[in-house]
Amino acid sequence: MDVRIAATLDLARNPVDLAVRFCPTREGDGKPLFEEAVVPVCAPALAKNRANPLRKPADLANHTLLAVDMPRGMALTVDWEPWIQVMGLDGLRMKNTLRFTQYAEAIAAAMAGQGVAIGRLPLLAELLRDKRLVAPFGGGAASQRGYYVLMSPEGAGNPDAQDFARWLRNEAESALLAHPERAGEL
Repeated sequence: MDVRIAATLDLARNPVDLAVRFCPTREGDGKPLFEEAVVPVCAPALAKNRANPLRKPADLANHTLLAVDMPRGMALTVDWEPWIQVMGLDGLRMKNTLRFTQYAEAIAAAMAGQGVAIGRLPLLAELLRDKRLVAPFGGGAASQRGYYVLMSPEGAGNPDAQDFARWLRNEAESALLAHPERAGEL
């Protein structure tokens, strides 16, 4: 079996059997592999910066927002919205904004101490465990988005694709069962 990893892929135009899609939970098909939680993240040194420490959420006003460009018409902070709402910071404005076209670029900038990004869990769980990034304000907020396995018509009839989809679901479920306390991360 061949596995191809692509950031964007149109199932209708490409000869693939299955895809893992990240989308709002209201648009997902079936049960998600896992749902996402979001939390601000930055380099450990930035969180402890004496001139502008990150002790409370309001301290974000003194820092640079690391944001990913959003589709036309969407606010730059759309990824931040679930966390901002939970924290009651609707009027939050950060000092500067540094924009990226890819999420990985924003996270690399956060690790380099260039600002604060919104961390997607479980994607960043390892970076947080290894202390390459920190979540200065603690826990996350549910983003109402998740990762879903989608099958093409060809994949539905392919036993290898069915096995791979089953394996993905089992891995996601096993991770959650092994660490129920981290349900928001997995």
